[in-house]
Amino acid sequence: MMKIEIKLDRFKLERLAYNWNKVYKTICESFEKLGCVKEYSFDETTIIYRGTNPNKDYSNFGFMVNLLVKQIWFKESVVSWYLYHDGIKEDCIEAAKRKCKEYGW
Repeated sequence: MMKIEIKLDRFKLERLAYNWNKVYKTICESFEKLGCVKEYSFDETTIIYRGTNPNKDYSNFGFMVNLLVKQIWFKESVVSWYLYHDGIKEDCIEAAKRKCKEYGW
C-alpha cells in the first residue's frame, strides 16, 4: 500500500494570496478522483492519502507528485512531503530538488 503525506504552511499560502480552503479542497478532490482514501491527521495543515489499488497506486501517486511539483504555490508553501511505499519513507522535497531543477527546485 502506498501513502502520501503533505504538510503545507497555511499562512505562507495566504500571504501569497491563495485561499487555503480552495487549495486544500482542490488537493483532496484530486486524490479522491484517483480513488485514494483520506486518512485522519491531527493537524489541519497535513493531508494524508493512501492508495486503494496496488495496480494503479504508483501511477496515481506519480501523477499527483508530477502535478504538485510544477505548482509555484506548492513549492512555496510545502513544509514536508513524504511518500510511503514498500516499507520505505521517501522525502519528496529532497527527491524533487534532485530531479526537478527545471521547475526551480
